[in-house]
Amino acid sequence: TSPLQTRELIQLGHEIGELIWNMDKPVIGVIRTEGCGGGIEHLHACDFVVAAEDAVISAPEVETGTMCAWGGSQRIPRIVGWRKAQSILMLGEKMSGREAAAAGLITEAVDSSQVDAAVNRILARIKALPAQSIAISKHAMHKAWEMDVNAGLKYEVEVSSLLLAEGLFKDIIKSVMAGEEPDFKPFRHLVSGEAWH
Repeated sequence: TSPLQTRELIQLGHEIGELIWNMDKPVIGVIRTEGCGGGIEHLHACDFVVAAEDAVISAPEVETGTMCAWGGSQRIPRIVGWRKAQSILMLGEKMSGREAAAAGLITEAVDSSQVDAAVNRILARIKALPAQSIAISKHAMHKAWEMDVNAGLKYEVEVSSLLLAEGLFKDIIKSVMAGEEPDFKPFRHLVSGEAWH
């Protein structure tokens, strides 16, 4: 395999990660028994990750003379912090789902028999909330990784202004005050173009 062919494969892995990362809808990743290598790197692009407590999670690339190349070298340090990331990425540390949850690498670890129930609980909560608020919150949170804090705060002002101007907040408050379930509007892009993603 030539360096150019290898680069194309690595770039494809990045494109898959970016697709997950940039979706307006939340993405839930699941680890039932083992998550390692490129598969776990794609899970780090997910919004929520549920694992079995006894699942084995690792980034073993360093043991094979390579390195995480599908986003792990950038996402893992941002998720768990520098020192823990060194153990994961430079030493190939393996951890259980329970340990990964404690380190903040995943959202939640549950008994293996409860993985589907945990996913369904997250899904139910997502379905009970306004899709636009979730999508905009997701994109705004990503700016914490892409921008300095002042630029991120300016972005927050812009997108939260758009959400408030949409009128959904007012409609929800009216419904709640009337003792009714809010009727969320279907998702639609409030703005378009690269500057808003």
